[in-house]
Amino acid sequence: MLSINQPRKLSTHKAVILGDGGVGKTSITTQFVRQYFVETYDPTDDDNYRKQIEVDGEPCLVEVLEVASSAEYEALRSLWTREGEVFMIVFSLSSRSSFTRAKNYYQQIQDVKKTTVPLILVGNKCDRAPELHEVSPQEGESLAREFGCTFMMTSAKCNKNIDEAFAHLIRLNVKQREEQRAKETAAAITSEPQGNEVEKKGWKKRLSSLLTSLGKGNRG
Repeated sequence: MLSINQPRKLSTHKAVILGDGGVGKTSITTQFVRQYFVETYDPTDDDNYRKQIEVDGEPCLVEVLEVASSAEYEALRSLWTREGEVFMIVFSLSSRSSFTRAKNYYQQIQDVKKTTVPLILVGNKCDRAPELHEVSPQEGESLAREFGCTFMMTSAKCNKNIDEAFAHLIRLNVKQREEQRAKETAAAITSEPQGNEVEKKGWKKRLSSLLTSLGKGNRG
């Protein structure tokens, strides 16, 4: 029996940030993890950071993995992508070319993971004057629909929507884990040999209740 004072289990989520150089990946990471803005761009070899947060009242540890976009780090990007669970593709609202190449990073994820993963498309540097923007919010929304994910405009400089973007990814990952556990439970019950029918009916009833609960969460 759990003690009332026993700490809640800390779940870990590996987040990978992808995007062209100069779009603000490092700034987003340091703003999220350390609450400060990095003004000067320093091409990153590979950096990972950790931060403990609460999402919907549940404690979790977020590991943020960030790799430089240059071709020489392609193998490292593939490694981080294989190890990653949730993904943030970042482009600069002030750079049409970084927006165009966002599709390349999406394809890299698909090539490595070969399945649907928790993903968000981020248009960074929304604090800049509108006349400096080369990508409209509508274009960001359209590309996100193509990816099957949410689009969010952020400003690492002003700390706008940074925490919200990571919280969104954590919620998606929690939901995916719950759905996977439900599938595994269903498969285990289905493959059980004939046995105590009363016990099996109880399992099926609990499984049905779990699936119904997940269904309600999907509609929420």
